[in-house]
Amino acid sequence: MNPRIHPLAARLPSILLSIGLHLSPLLRTGSGAAVLSPVIFLARWLCGAAAVSGAMHAVSGATGLTLTQGGKSVKSSAGTNGVVFAGTRITVRSDLFGNAQSYEFDGLPTGLVGSAQGVVTGIPTDVGEFPVTVTGWQLSRFAGFNFTSSYTVIIVEGTPTAPPQITTPPQAQSGAPGDSITLSVAASGIGLSYQWIKNGQEIPGQTASTLVLFPLQVSDAGNYQVRVSNSVGSATSTAVAVLVVTPVPVVPALPLNRSLYAGEDLFLDATSTGIEPISYQWTVNGLPLAGETNPTLLRTEVTAATAAGSYTAVVTDGTGGTATAGPVAVSVIPLPSLHWIQFVQGTGGVLGIDAEVGRTYRLEGRDLVDSGDWREVATETAVDSSLRWDIPVPTADSRFFRVMVLP
Repeated sequence: MNPRIHPLAARLPSILLSIGLHLSPLLRTGSGAAVLSPVIFLARWLCGAAAVSGAMHAVSGATGLTLTQGGKSVKSSAGTNGVVFAGTRITVRSDLFGNAQSYEFDGLPTGLVGSAQGVVTGIPTDVGEFPVTVTGWQLSRFAGFNFTSSYTVIIVEGTPTAPPQITTPPQAQSGAPGDSITLSVAASGIGLSYQWIKNGQEIPGQTASTLVLFPLQVSDAGNYQVRVSNSVGSATSTAVAVLVVTPVPVVPALPLNRSLYAGEDLFLDATSTGIEPISYQWTVNGLPLAGETNPTLLRTEVTAATAAGSYTAVVTDGTGGTATAGPVAVSVIPLPSLHWIQFVQGTGGVLGIDAEVGRTYRLEGRDLVDSGDWREVATETAVDSSLRWDIPVPTADSRFFRVMVLP
């Protein structure tokens, strides 16, 4: 079936007679076989010879574009058009130096690629008008003098003659919840339509060449494909994985051990950061503590029977990711007894207690056993398992002491 003719091609009969180019609906391949050309493009000369003369040499001279197709070369002079099929070799020729030895193309429509040898290959995927420049270099590897000319390439859509071919398949990706992931596909052919597929099932409404997953959710994880179709057939990409990496909440470092005196309060803080909402569940010895679902845990006036054990906080974020703060081994011990280690009547002595390393103790005193204000004598933090205080007293029974354990 012949391609539809773009309205801009209405002048072609007279133009073709003037340049002597024979139109054929066939595209010659390297093996000599012929296939129907699905599209054509027209190269229209935009700048005259005077505007570009001498570009390959300091001396002014006529320079033009030669279109080579099917073994026949036709020189296109200023102001004329040449009709070229995809796959045609384009040769830039200087009247002074002959054919250029290397070429550069800028602005070719999507699907077409120009080689350094001047060969344009591929199948255009878009219709419309495209400004293109072709630069021919005097020497290979883009060296020497050069000549650049500008053209308008007009792509006219025709009837598909072959199924699509996927040229750039989707790539596997990963992200965290809330991120944005874009899967894309590039395919050659005309009259293309797209359908994205997840885990073997078509995704309703996803019929573009790109698939955007935003905000990324845990449920978006899976294997994705895309089917590209036209009226002749279809091509389906290989499945690629989308991974949703669920970050775990960041929990604080709790102490490994906590030693409390009977009657003290147990306070633990597991406030964490992560994707909201964040929930908490405290446990003791692996069993949930009923009602303890706050970031902090407070148990008052502990005893060995009610509070000793191994405590953890199971933290869960809004994506289902979990982490554990702890465990903290909590022990409950009796209050230490304050006693004289040494005492000399009328002179004083040494008071002492068995202490917990790292705990702070305040020694207080007053003159009467049952009245008067308690006054601070000394405050110290234990660096080993005992504390000692030198106490000067005038008589054995004129002063009384106690020890307070600070939080």
